[in-house]
Amino acid sequence: MSSPDSISDNLLWQRLKEDDREALGGLYEKYADHLLAYGLSIVYNRDIVRDAVQELFLQVWSSRHRLTIPDSSRYYLMASVRRLILKIVKEEQVLADEIEERSEEQDFEHEEEIRRVVLNAVRTLPPRQQEIIFLKFYEKMSYEEISALTGLEYQILRNTICRAVKSLRLLLTANADLPALTLFLFTFL
Repeated sequence: MSSPDSISDNLLWQRLKEDDREALGGLYEKYADHLLAYGLSIVYNRDIVRDAVQELFLQVWSSRHRLTIPDSSRYYLMASVRRLILKIVKEEQVLADEIEERSEEQDFEHEEEIRRVVLNAVRTLPPRQQEIIFLKFYEKMSYEEISALTGLEYQILRNTICRAVKSLRLLLTANADLPALTLFLFTFL
């Protein structure tokens, strides 16, 4: 048995197939907010989601004569907007990768300078903090692994890492001539 919503949706789709722009507007009015909310659960980028929703309704309009009336408008539109969002994200990633490749050589020298400055700062820490920072951020070990290796209790280990990171932030931000260094600190430390 069809619900009143599916009957009205079927009518909107049928009118859409007959070149009724108001039917497209009706589908948009009914589902756009839901599609935007759903899209944001896939990728939290309002511009990408808005573009995908708009692109979806443009595609619906341009292919209206070939479309079959879906059993569930909501499911059909959600699946379609999901595909478009993933396509946009993939295209943007490819573009970002191309831009990144071009600037890799320029960034390499800058990254090396940042690594050198950070490593020098780590070397000013007490030996125990140096060891723990090395294990956590360079070796990417978990707190449990570091605790087992060093024999430090879990909470003492977390406190020690916290103190070391605070010391590094203070030291590096006080002496930083490199603008990206602060971003690096708050991203990796």
